[in-house]
Parts: sequence; C-alpha cells; structure tokens
Amino acid sequence: MKIKFKRLDYQEKCLNQILGVFKGIYLREPKNDAQRISNPVFEIEEIKDLLLENIQNLQSEQKITHGSVGIDKSLNCDILMETGTGKTFCFLECVYALHQNYHLSKFIVLVPSNAIKLGVLKSVEITREFFKSEYSVHLESYEDIRSFILASNHKCCVLVMTFSAFNKESNVINKSCLENTNLFNGAKSYMQALASISPVVIMDEPHRFLGDKTKKYLEQLNALITLRFGATFKDDYKNLIYALDSKKAFDCALVKSISVACVGESNEYFLELKGVVKIQNDYEAAINYTNLENKTQSVKVKKHDNLGVLTQISALEDYIVENITKNEARFLNGFSLLLDQKEPFSHLLEGEQEVMLKEAIKSHFEREEGLFKKGIKALCMVFISGVNSYLSENEKPAKLALLFEKLYQQKLEEVLKKDDLDNNYRAYLERTKDNIQKVHGGYFAKSKKESDEAQVIALILKEKEKLLSFESDLRFIFSQWALQEGWDNPNVMTICKLAPSHSHITKLQQIGRGLRLAVNDKGERITKEHADFDFVNELVVIVPQVEGDFVGAIQQEISEHSLIKQVFSGEELEKSGIVKKGYYGVLLETLEGLGFGEKTDDENFKLTLNQNEFLEKEPELEKLKDEKYLNLEKLKDFLKDRLVGHFRVRNKNERKSEKIKINKENFKKFETLWEGLNHQTRIAYAIDSESLIDEIVKKINASFNVKSKIVSVTTHKKVETMGNDAKTEIFEQKSACVWSLHEFISALSNKVKLSFKSVAKVLGNIDENKFDLIKKNEQESLRRLEELFLEIIYQNIKDKISYQMRKTTIKNRKNDAFYDEKGEIREFLDGSLVGDKYEIKNSSAQEKCLYENFMQVESEIEKDTIEESNDTKIIVFGKLPRVKIPIGLNQTYSPDFGYVVENNDKKVLLVVETKGVENESELREEEKRKISTAKKFFKALKKQGVNIEYKTKMEKDQLRALINEVLNRKD
Repeated sequence: MKIKFKRLDYQEKCLNQILGVFKGIYLREPKNDAQRISNPVFEIEEIKDLLLENIQNLQSEQKITHGSVGIDKSLNCDILMETGTGKTFCFLECVYALHQNYHLSKFIVLVPSNAIKLGVLKSVEITREFFKSEYSVHLESYEDIRSFILASNHKCCVLVMTFSAFNKESNVINKSCLENTNLFNGAKSYMQALASISPVVIMDEPHRFLGDKTKKYLEQLNALITLRFGATFKDDYKNLIYALDSKKAFDCALVKSISVACVGESNEYFLELKGVVKIQNDYEAAINYTNLENKTQSVKVKKHDNLGVLTQISALEDYIVENITKNEARFLNGFSLLLDQKEPFSHLLEGEQEVMLKEAIKSHFEREEGLFKKGIKALCMVFISGVNSYLSENEKPAKLALLFEKLYQQKLEEVLKKDDLDNNYRAYLERTKDNIQKVHGGYFAKSKKESDEAQVIALILKEKEKLLSFESDLRFIFSQWALQEGWDNPNVMTICKLAPSHSHITKLQQIGRGLRLAVNDKGERITKEHADFDFVNELVVIVPQVEGDFVGAIQQEISEHSLIKQVFSGEELEKSGIVKKGYYGVLLETLEGLGFGEKTDDENFKLTLNQNEFLEKEPELEKLKDEKYLNLEKLKDFLKDRLVGHFRVRNKNERKSEKIKINKENFKKFETLWEGLNHQTRIAYAIDSESLIDEIVKKINASFNVKSKIVSVTTHKKVETMGNDAKTEIFEQKSACVWSLHEFISALSNKVKLSFKSVAKVLGNIDENKFDLIKKNEQESLRRLEELFLEIIYQNIKDKISYQMRKTTIKNRKNDAFYDEKGEIREFLDGSLVGDKYEIKNSSAQEKCLYENFMQVESEIEKDTIEESNDTKIIVFGKLPRVKIPIGLNQTYSPDFGYVVENNDKKVLLVVETKGVENESELREEEKRKISTAKKFFKALKKQGVNIEYKTKMEKDQLRALINEVLNRKD
C-alpha cells in the first residue's frame, strides 16, 4: 500500500510565503565555479532592503506581529508549524520549488537526532513520485558529504545531517583533508567545501540547535539562506513568515483530537537520588526507594548496576545505570534521577501495568471494528522503559509480553461472542485467534549506540506502509521512549504510556507521533471534509495517575505555544476596532468584575478561563450589548481566540459521544406523544410503618443468608520471580467489620428510603444469628438486606400508589432533550439515548425514525424492534430520551420506545417497553414492579384525557401484532 499525497491549502500557503520572500530577487552564477557544483548567489547588502520589504509585507498579510525583523550576515526566515501538520512535506516541497524557480540545487537539512534523519530520508523516498509529477524533477538524497559536494548543480540535491555530525572539532566534516586539497577551490576540509557552495540550510526543530558550539559551526556553513522549520522556538522568532501554531492546528482540524485516560492507583512509590560520592575514579550514588510495604529504604549503585536486582523490585529491572555525575544518575533506558528530586515508579508495578494495558486494549477494540469497516487499520503504540520487560535475553516473550497476550486473549474472546460483529472484521480477528504473538511486536535498539538505534528505526520506517495494510496482523507496537522520535505512523489511534518520559520532553512532543491524520487502505488521508472525520481522527492516550493532570498540561502547552496569548493590552482592543479610543479602561474593569480574568496593570488584562468556563460565562457578556463604545461580537471572537486550552483535548471519561441528529419533520408528528409523556407528576402512597417493620423482620428471619468473606494470601519467596514460585492459601474471614453499626444502618436507610429509626428497629428485632451474619460480610449483607427490604416495601405500597397530574404544554416546555432554551426544536438531541451506536438497516424504518443518523441500543431485542418498525401503519417512532416516571421509593422509570401509529383514520400514541425474555414470569421482581407501576401512570394519564397506550414486548412478541392490537381495540 502506498500513501497518496495531496497538497493541503495551508501547506500551499506556507510554500507561497517562502517564495514570496524572494519576490523581485535575481540570483547570479557564482564566480570561480568551474566544476558547476555551487548554488547561484546574491549579494545580501545589495538586496537587503527589498528582502526586508518582502518579509514585512508577508507578515502583514498573515497578521504576524511576533519576533524581530532584520538581516545580519545572511538571510534567516522562521516557519512555525505544529507537530503532525506535515512539516517535513512542506520543507521538501520548498526544496523542489526553490530549485524550479531559482535554480538552487544544494540543500542541507539539519535534524537533531538520528531517528529524525532516517525519517526525513524515508519521506524523501515516499514523496518523490508525487513531487516529480508536480515539478518534473528527481530529488537526490545524500548522507555522504563528498558525493553531495561534487554533484552537478543541474541536479536537485539534499544532504541530511544531524547536528552531532558537525558540532565538534573531532567530526570528520571539520578535520583537514590533505588528500582532498583540490576538493573545491582549495578547501581544506569538508566544512570549508560546503561553505564554498553557498548551501540553502533547512533546520528541523531549531530549538534543539541552540548550543553555543552548534551555533559556531552553523555560521561556518556560510548558508545562502537558512529556513528554520519548527513547532517550538525557544529563542525569539527571526523573520517569522508563516505561523501555524498549536491552537490553529486544533481549530482547523489539521491534527487528531486528543482524549486522555488516567488510570491506576494514586498510591505512589518513589525513587530519589540522595547523594553521590567519588570512589577512586568513579562515582557511587545513594538512591532511596519505596519498597512494596510502602517503607523508604536505600541502596548504593555504581555504573552498570541493575537497580531492579539491587532493590529486588522486578519493575525496576530495566533501570541499568549508564552514568553517574555529581548531580545525576542516568540509566540506559533514558531515565534520569537528579539530586534530591523524587520520581514516581508506582506505574511500573505489575498491577498498575496490567490496569493500563487492559485500558489500552479496551480502547483499541472500542473503535477497531468501526475503523475496519471504513478501510482504516488501527494501531496502538505502547511505550515501555526498556527491552527487558518485553523480551528476555534469548528473545522469548518476557512477563510484559505474556501479560499483554493474556489480556488481549480475554478481550478478543469477549468481542467474538457479539452476534452483530461484521463478518469481514470477525475473519480479521479470527486470523490470529490461535497465534496472538502476531498481533504485537517490539522495536528496540540493542544498545544506545547510534548504529543499533539506526537499525531499529530503519526497520520501523521500512515497515511503515506495511503496518497500514490489513495484510499485516501487527497492530500493537511496543517501543522505548528513546525511539519515539522515529515513529511517524498516521494510524496510531492509541498511545499507552507505561514508561516515564524525559522531563524535558513536552506532553505534545510525547504524543506527537500519533497526532497525524489517519489514512485508509487506499492511501487516502481522512481530512475534515470526510463525514467520518471526528470518529476516525481521535487519539486516545493512556497515562498513569502519577502523571497528574495530563489533560491540563496539554491544554496549557497549546496556550503557551499559541502566538495569541491570554494577556492582551487596551491598545490591542482599540486597534482591533473592539472599543472606541479611550474606553478600554472601562471594558477591562467590567471584564474583571464579570469574572473573565484579571487586570495585570492599568493597561493590560489576563484572560483566565478555559473553553468550558467561557461557554458558561458567555451569556453574561450580553449585559454589554447596549454599550455604544463597544463592538460586542468582535469582543467575543477576540476573547475566544485567547482561551486557555482547547476543546479537542479532553478527558476520555468525559468524551462526548457522537451527536444524534433529530429529524425535525418526523418530530413534528411525534410532539403530541412527547407532550403527553412530560406531564408534571406527583406520586402518592401511604405506608403503615408498624406492620411494615414486622413483615420485614419476618422476611429477614426466613430468607436472609450470606457467606463469609474469603481471603487469599499469596506468598512469594523472591519478588523478582513473582508468579513462578508462589504459594496461595485461602482463609474464611470470621469477621469483616469495616463500618460501625451506626454507619451500616445509615447506608441501608439511604438505600431503602426508610428512616434511620425504622431500619434500626428492624435490625434490633431480627434473630441474633441473622444479625451475627452481617459481621461476616458487610458489603454482601447490605446488598441482600436492601433486596429484602424493597421487596416487602413494594408489596405494601403497590396497591396504594396514585398519580396526581398537572398539565404542561409544549409551549411552556424549554430546554429538554428535543427543545432548546427558546422552545425551538434542536438540531441534535441533547444528551444520548444510552447504549451502543446502531445504524438502522431497514430503509423503510429509517424513513419513519425520529433520528436521521443513528440510535443507541442496549440489547438485541431493541435492535430487532427497530428493524421491525417498517410497518405501514407506523407514522413515526424512536427510542425515547430519559423520561422520569416516578414509581415510588424515590425511583424513576424510563420506557424504551415511542410510536405514533394510524389505520383507517384512527391514530394511536403507543409506548413500548422491550424485555429480552420469553415471558413476563421470567422478569426480575424489580422489573415487574416498574412495569406494574408504569401501567398505573398511563391509566392516570388517560383520566387526564391523554390517551397513550403502554405495551410490553417480550422476545416472543411481534411488533406488528402489538400495533394491530391497540389499533383494533374498541374504545
């Protein structure tokens, strides 16, 4: 499978901005270039004014006001592009376009790491066909400096280098090459030769090139033009000509949205570097750690020691000391401990890892079938601290791999039991059912040597297209954080972070490899024009609790990376046409008073709200709508651009489900039924408390029984061999009291809605042996006693329930599931219908449905009922949003479906409750109680003149028969 490339609008804009710098500029052939290997050049002093004018015009068009504008010895331009938006594609097209328009031929791409270098070379290879069709040019890529220098300037050539290849005197590029004195115009080193050909230098991630030594050698390259492409600029912008920051990338849906699931326990175990002493020519470090009994202990480590072996904590086996300095202990897996700094490791414990892996597998399966049906292969990245936990020394699966296989097998069996599974997807899953090893794989460097790292990254990149194809069974990829920069696969839908990351890596950088928009099996990228964009392009990130507020951290980074800051001045408000001159002070005072932020001084204001907080407070701005000095709509837009964080980054547990679109025409036929169901209702019943208490006591004495709590104790002789040499004993706990008697009675009182005094009286009157049972298993006793109490209470009130109705009309109803606060029909249902998404297969049923796109179902009988809803007598039907019909004991009931049916001018409103059993006798007592009470509710409605029929539909019942029954009934 080949990825199909397509130039997107924002990428074309970026290219035009770069070419715009050279508007009106003419380059000439260099002197002394007999070998024809150099770039054409210009004299910077001659054209400086024109270049500056071009840059200022470009900034004005883009409304860029950040950074400095100026030219020193050579031309530098900055291009800000967020991670995942195709930065590499843009700078490669820039190479082709500058060659075509200005005959520039020698380009050097500088990258911060070997991983990124190999990624760029791979991008050159896979985009070559697309760009050749656009520019009729073949781009040649080089790693060998000499071959690059001597290549003809009629070609288009790019040399890809890491900064570590040139930023030391000992590098080959900087050494004198006496045998190559005639290499080019008398150059005595490759660096001098490169400088002589006036290369165009493209820097990828410029914030990684800020060291003084690196800057010194960069100047020696004598670049004709330097273009800095990055998502992060730690120094000030220099001639910023294009800006696509984090906020704009998320706003314009150029990257995936992010959902974060924080899992695991909050009990934290720590590592802490407490001291370093010099012994002979080496250092020894004292490391404090929390043992599994939650006590602090200490261990001394030297270079090459294994922290897991010394502490006897198997979770730390990947922590092998690489180096110790006065202030730091660094490990081979990339993890570092700084002096007196605590680092948590509880998420590395086996139980925590299991919880996180289980969540990752669950998240993967939640979307895999839907993506599969759209021709998109879902991948999951699992970042771990090192190879030892995944592969043993003989390259057999280690405990983490075996744990994954166990958890995956369990979830797979659960998924395969589903009756409505797509047949092709089922076949795809069953292909590996008996060989789970094919589903997961690891990419690890044998060591931290560049050659070993390059080997594993090359393998990842080589298999990039293969991984996107369904022909490959591999979909869970295990790798190290150290290699995360080498990953660039658009179909990573889940990232599971089992390992700590380096503290200097931002959250967005950590998950950047999964932000790119997905591609389908035809190689087409799923952009925002696709109907399925929101479902497809969501990245789920699983992180341990010890990470803290991961969502908040990403939100903060998006705000910090944005060129538009939360702090703004009164002058900006005036220039933007929001307030009349001299009035900004009044506005800033008002905004502070309304709680939108705070004044930092007389002329500046800091907005402190996030997206959700702003939406809640936005109506308060309407108080300013009559102010003559203010353009309110412009103010709203201005503030929205400056909010903290972004709505497309959210907590997975709070993730909104896909919205259900209301069919407005069909709903108009449904309004009468909805009005009838929304009568304000009061339920009334009386209880004879003395006789009730006696009956409950009798019931408990006759039926109450619980088993003692069972406890298993597993003893491990050695922690590092956990699971291999373990002895488990089972005990029956004689007493399992956690609560006081008062707390137990309060809990039971809350559940059964009787007074504390009445519950205490019941427990005081039951047989002593029954009371003693409660102590054996409090939780099970509470559950069982609740059942017995409610059974007797309901028997006492079922014949005494009555309903008192108060008429409510649709005109008076506002802000419910179907109507907005103005009383108008909503575009989308407010809330959900409970259950899984279900798309109607029967086209006739879909035409009669309340909803245009899908419904949600909780059972097979609900699906069957939907598909049966194609009867010609049905005018409109739909699953009902939550309707709170009171049924006593502070409980409510909500039926399943609403129908409007008609035959021979007789129209009937019908509510249907579905149950997945053959007969009503098979229902649980609680369900019988709800149905029985609901029947009374609908009878009470009829007395008010609201004729809604209520029917239960069991598995044996046909919907058509129920409809015929209510239509043929004589009133």
